Amino acid sequence: DEECEEGAVHPPLHPPEPFKEHLPCSEMPYLEQHLQEWQAQVVSQYPHRPVKCLVVDTSAKSICVTRFFQPLAPPVLEEGVSTTPEMALRFVSKIPMVPGSMLFPGLFDVWLTAQQVLMLLSGDSEDHAVLLCCYLLHLGLKAWLLLGSGVPHGPMALVLTRDISGTATLWDPATGQ
Repeated sequence: DEECEEGAVHPPLHPPEPFKEHLPCSEMPYLEQHLQEWQAQVVSQYPHRPVKCLVVDTSAKSICVTRFFQPLAPPVLEEGVSTTPEMALRFVSKIPMVPGSMLFPGLFDVWLTAQQVLMLLSGDSEDHAVLLCCYLLHLGLKAWLLLGSGVPHGPMALVLTRDISGTATLWDPATGQ
């Protein structure tokens, strides 16, 4: 008799292989090749660190991830009051969080532009972080998108900023903290 661990699946299930089919790319071929070579170099140096330089947009084409980050003026939330980074964070956190698989069923991890998030009034973790990043760039902060995995939310996207004094701040657009 074999002992069976509680909650174990027999035979063990293996995660599916990542999708490797080449999607059409919006970038010039030389840029696409350069990005793929750079990503391969980074992955070889840091094999456990996910790096995305090409992502899928709503036209189902791969595109350089930096094209999503353009300064965007945050909404005026109170007449006569300049929107602060904290106010922009709170605004973004109030937009409903919807897993990408629900927005685009059966498709890849599709990234939305800041304008598309505002039009749909929903998005996943990356989409919220892109919108917040665009607002913070407009407010004069240096901003970076961080992708990772956390407890209890699993895969997540955060925004890291550095102000003119050099102070670094980590922003979670999902929680507003």
